[in-house]
Amino acid sequence: MSNTDVIYFDDPCDLLEKLKLWKLTPKTFKAPKPLCYRMDDSSSVPAEVIGYVPHDQLTILVIDVGGIEHKICVEYLREMQSPKKESEE
Repeated sequence: MSNTDVIYFDDPCDLLEKLKLWKLTPKTFKAPKPLCYRMDDSSSVPAEVIGYVPHDQLTILVIDVGGIEHKICVEYLREMQSPKKESEE
């Protein structure tokens, strides 16, 4: 997968529509819901979806975390948005 496969968002309306489609922002929101990325040490930092890589089986998101681009499966990022379960602590 190369960077040429990445579709970067340049339209805020398109970004909002995709975030709702991927269930990362509620359908009633007028702006993207703030997202977080859970680090290896279990701390959470702000993350911003800046693009995606379309794929037959799943969608890979391109997120900005502290100025660094990361690629992550949409389902995994969605899972990171829910509070940690007590058994995980």
